[in-house]
Amino acid sequence: MALIIILAFLAENKLNFTERLKYPLRYETIVYENAELYNVDPYLIYAVMKAESGFFPYAKSRKNAKGLMQIAPITWEWACNETGANISSIYSPFYNIKVGAWYLSALLKEFENENLAIVAYNAGSGNVQNWISQGRLDGEDFTKWDIPFPETKSYIYKVNEFKSSYIKLYEELD
Repeated sequence: MALIIILAFLAENKLNFTERLKYPLRYETIVYENAELYNVDPYLIYAVMKAESGFFPYAKSRKNAKGLMQIAPITWEWACNETGANISSIYSPFYNIKVGAWYLSALLKEFENENLAIVAYNAGSGNVQNWISQGRLDGEDFTKWDIPFPETKSYIYKVNEFKSSYIKLYEELD
């Protein structure tokens, strides 16, 4: 009887186990501390990190963004002054996540809308301001927005999908 219960439990939870491998909670202490410090949803931080680097701390983009959160050099320099991060610590998970969370927080304050902040994280704040003034980002439904950068259009879908998966898999643990 005990074996049947164990097998039933394993069968029921196999999907969650497999899904949790695809959506890990890496750097958990760093993420949750900075989520609280900067008032950012930790699942948004995880979704951005997964989309940006796939959790590879030494990731580097063709535009020279670096680390887990893929911070651009100009953003990194600005953030170092604001967060106390060292200019040479861009690949440090601790500082890269801290700066990424700080930057997400700044974008959330600037745009007062999570999806606009996600678009700005990828395309830049100035581009988002321009697109808003051009009427390209009207309404709450981001699927109806006219985002001119294909990468950014794909990015917002990806980050939202990842965040939804994190919530579905882990929210009951909070």
